[in-house]
Amino acid sequence: MIIIMIIIIIIIIIIIIIIIIIIIIIIIIIIIIIIIIIIIIIIIIIIIIIIIIIITTIIIIIIIIIIIIIIIITSSSSSSSSSSSPPPPPPSSSSSSSSSLPQPPPSSSS
Repeated sequence: MIIIMIIIIIIIIIIIIIIIIIIIIIIIIIIIIIIIIIIIIIIIIIIIIIIIIIITTIIIIIIIIIIIIIIIITSSSSSSSSSSSPPPPPPSSSSSSSSSLPQPPPSSSS
């Protein structure tokens, strides 16, 4: 009778140990799966950020190229139009100031 009780206790202990080991293995597997999912999410976020950075730099480069082309076109068109048309006459204020400049030296010398 005592031997049967000892055998039953040993079997129960073995079953409990097996259940604990299975639970620990399941917890470890769940933790590994969670870590893998987190790593995949981080990699996806990094890839999305890199794609966004690449797209924005391409857009900025295209905008800069368009602005440079527009500046070149406007400067070439303005230079061609200015070369075909005569230069504008000087403003009257500058001509009057230039005529007033020679007057002070005679008055200062006299």
